Amino acid sequence: MSVQISILGLGQIGSSIGLALADAKDQVTRIGNDREPDVAKQAQKLGVVEKIVYTLPDAVEQADVVVLAVPVDEVRFTLEAIAPHLKPGVVVLDTSPVTVQSTEWAKELITGEDRYFLTFTLAPNARYLHEMDKGPASAHADLFKDNIIMITGPAGVDESAVHLAENLARLLGGTPIFSDPFEVDGLLSTGHVLPALMAVALVNITAGKPGWSDLRKIAGQRYARVAELAAFMEGSKKPAQEVLHNRENAVRAIDSLINELMEMRDAISGGEEEKLNSKVSSARQAHQAWLAQRASGKWDEGSKAPALPSFGSSIGRLFGIRPRGDKEKDARK
Repeated sequence: MSVQISILGLGQIGSSIGLALADAKDQVTRIGNDREPDVAKQAQKLGVVEKIVYTLPDAVEQADVVVLAVPVDEVRFTLEAIAPHLKPGVVVLDTSPVTVQSTEWAKELITGEDRYFLTFTLAPNARYLHEMDKGPASAHADLFKDNIIMITGPAGVDESAVHLAENLARLLGGTPIFSDPFEVDGLLSTGHVLPALMAVALVNITAGKPGWSDLRKIAGQRYARVAELAAFMEGSKKPAQEVLHNRENAVRAIDSLINELMEMRDAISGGEEEKLNSKVSSARQAHQAWLAQRASGKWDEGSKAPALPSFGSSIGRLFGIRPRGDKEKDARK
């Protein structure tokens, strides 16, 4: 049995998914699509996919699974473009960081029975935490190994689609966790959106401002590491959409940051050395503990679910989603 997985968007995430499935290429046909032809060609050259298809309808019309790995400002457009061409039984998995909004778009645009949509939020392996997304060149087959993959879906989604997403997560080396879109958006507001906004703020209050002509010559590692995070939003032509589609959570995260900065400001103004030392020490310890946990993958939250059979022995079950009409015919036999 062979299935087609179409990966739309061949940056680090999309290309890493393709590489992770390379060992199963005798059972899976990996189709790729990217808005940038040069990126698509590079991905194919690196073995990310077997074939590049340059139009969205052609890329998905025979797909059993469609993975959206495009910037937030392209999600709705992509769903609109592919929706009329999705075959019955297909599962669409969206990796964008706006799970609530993309689910709402899918409810509106992917109509009809037997076409399923879930969100697929992937966490990178600890060894790659400091890497930037530089397209297919930054892809790794083990990018998601030993980390959680959060799966959400609209109420009432067919359990076979959820089962497929769960097993695909395991095939990528991750541990599937089922969650609620609102919960995932809340987590992403502080772990994904806020760091980029902090970097944008830092650059905006320094670059081009009084003193910049000298500061730019002496700014060192601390400035460079924080400022670099602003580049995480460069893959989108409209980066504000990533924030605005999660605005309530983003505002709460910013308010929390402001409150913490105000506490440190007051401590600095009052010369409270002990308080400042305590805050720095607490942050260091929390950071070190987090890095150790991410590196080990051990969270003291109970044992993991048992491993599934190898891809070759379980491919029929993993991708056995069929149109409901076929299921009903079987039931009448």
